[in-house]
Amino acid sequence: MPTGCLAPKRLELGELYSKARSTYDQLTDEYRSGIREQLRATRKAMFAVPKIAGADKAMELLAYRSALDLVAKTRDTSELSELLPRAEITGDTPLARAVLYRGYELQSEGLVQSYFDKYPDELPAWGTFMEAAEAHNALETLGVSAAVGVPAPEEPKELRGAGCTVRSPKPYLSFALRKWRTP
Repeated sequence: MPTGCLAPKRLELGELYSKARSTYDQLTDEYRSGIREQLRATRKAMFAVPKIAGADKAMELLAYRSALDLVAKTRDTSELSELLPRAEITGDTPLARAVLYRGYELQSEGLVQSYFDKYPDELPAWGTFMEAAEAHNALETLGVSAAVGVPAPEEPKELRGAGCTVRSPKPYLSFALRKWRTP
């Protein structure tokens, strides 16, 4: 085994590990932000104010807000289900979309499915939203390493307690040294 101090190599290894960890943390933050943005955008698209033929934006917003207020306090999914056929027959897309939104809030698969039985053209947007929601849930539940399959850089064993640790009475002056060998 060569003689002399290995501290410079350990310092360099520590710096490389620090850079790798910093890059990983930065990429993790960017990935997490991207997933959250994708979820926000797809949710916004799915539950956006529906278009009403011949109405201006203000009227569309007013109609949708009114429909949302109507269903907001309803917890009974059968009552909400009764609103869907009426909305479809009368062409009240804001009410139908509000029922979908409330069904989503209540986590009622039956109500959501009833909506898409009547409005199948909106299934692709729902699928995109569900994919984004699943990616977000996996990220929040499992963390980036497990959700994406890219593990965090592992601290090299040479940096984990190698050498003796010298502690100063002032904790911020603590440092680790490798044992010195003299020829």
